[in-house]
Amino acid sequence: MDMFFRRADIGYCSNVHAGETVAEITQNFSRFMQPVCHHRGLSAMASGLWISAAAASELRDEQALANFKQALVQSNLKLTSINGFPYGGFHQEKVKDHVYLPDWSDPARLQYSKNLAAVLASCLPADHETGAISTLPLGYKAHWNAQKHQAAIRHLGELAAYLEQLKQQTGKRILMCLEMEPDCVLESTDELLDFFVNQLRPHVSCHEYLAVCYDVCHQAVMFEDAYEAMQRIVDADITIGKIQLSSALQAIFTDETCNGERDESLLSLLAQFCEPKYLHQVKCQDSKGMLKNSFDLFAALKNNSLEGNWRIHFHVPINASHLVHSQLKTTRDDLLRVFDFLRDHLAIRPFLEVETYSWQVLPSALRPKSEPELIRGIAAELRWVEAELQQRELLV
Repeated sequence: MDMFFRRADIGYCSNVHAGETVAEITQNFSRFMQPVCHHRGLSAMASGLWISAAAASELRDEQALANFKQALVQSNLKLTSINGFPYGGFHQEKVKDHVYLPDWSDPARLQYSKNLAAVLASCLPADHETGAISTLPLGYKAHWNAQKHQAAIRHLGELAAYLEQLKQQTGKRILMCLEMEPDCVLESTDELLDFFVNQLRPHVSCHEYLAVCYDVCHQAVMFEDAYEAMQRIVDADITIGKIQLSSALQAIFTDETCNGERDESLLSLLAQFCEPKYLHQVKCQDSKGMLKNSFDLFAALKNNSLEGNWRIHFHVPINASHLVHSQLKTTRDDLLRVFDFLRDHLAIRPFLEVETYSWQVLPSALRPKSEPELIRGIAAELRWVEAELQQRELLV
């Protein structure tokens, strides 16, 4: 594997753009993705697409798939990874915990994932033998039980066998990458390792097709050190197929201002991030390092019972170190730890994909006012990634 990253292989996830059907997805090629590519001065660019279950079903038709592949070629986009986490409705007015349905205990999730794998195997560029699909970490913990857990393992085993057959038929190795997320069944690296090592491997053949998508925002919310977490994953011989380059929001409540005027101003600013569409889990650490949580930002603000600094699952622009207020910071430093890990592990080359899907629900002062402004914002994130990789001599 190439020890360097190429600029054209660093893309972003299209779940920032609304589009449930194949027609809507392909319209986004010329509307957004090509302009981002041009802003970067590239002739072609990797594309990490979100493809809904409805669109994946459409693409089971041979002619529809052929037309889709032609649209990728005409747009100079290379499909190398897919976001298979949201099943559908990701841009409806209220998503919240519905994003975790159907979960991995449901056969519908299995069929959706098979459809995506077939699409990716067909669309992978000729010079790519491997592609990656991210998927949810089994399901939402509050809705989980032992029966669901066993069904999920069975379905993942069936999927792994299907991916082995797909490899034999197409020569393409598709990795299904479980993506840890706060408040889900697999939210911590400890839970992930236990699941892979003690539950999947003893019962699932072809488990080498099941990998990890490391979302930097999610694990920053969990107060995990990105370098150490990824080291533990690779030490357990688990493949990191994709890294979603994302950054979380964090509120720094200092001791000096506790219960003071600046605290109230910070809470008022946080209220601007309290929007109705997506779930924004909040975590903090107590004095003993134990995690405390609120299931959503609106609940944390209403109760105001969390001590210490807050980390909030709100994907903010990854090139920003803080937003609006000096104590309203981001977890951008966690991305630097990821880049350091890649510098120190030259044999590990997952797909890198910026995933700031929440541009359109940022507070009005931070939200793009037009499509060209959104395009410039996404391109700026990608240029920042390139600069950090270049600084570590990882970019060619």
